[in-house]
Order: sequence, then C-alpha cells, then structure tokens
Amino acid sequence: MLLMQTISFKSGSPDTVIPLLKNAIDREKRILAESLRVTREKVSELPASKLAGI
Repeated sequence: MLLMQTISFKSGSPDTVIPLLKNAIDREKRILAESLRVTREKVSELPASKLAGI
C-alpha cells in the first residue's frame, strides 16, 4: 500500500526550508527504493510459487 504525505512549511527564510525539503525528498527516495526492492523480490518469487503448486 502506498501512502502519500503532504509536507508544507511557512517560513520567511528559504535557507531554513530548503534543507528540510531536501531531507524529506531524500527520505522519500529511500522509502521508494526499499518498496521497489521488496516488490521486485515478491514478483521474482511468483513463478516459483506457481510452479510448486502444480
């Protein structure tokens, strides 16, 4: 299940917000990469599990 999150900041200083947004983007990239890895593992296991059930 993929959940979307909204991040919003109110600040008069972009120097404060930009590092926070970069960190949030990096965190989301890591989460997506891990999710993709797990999905690929599950997909690669599908043919083996189907053949075992025959």
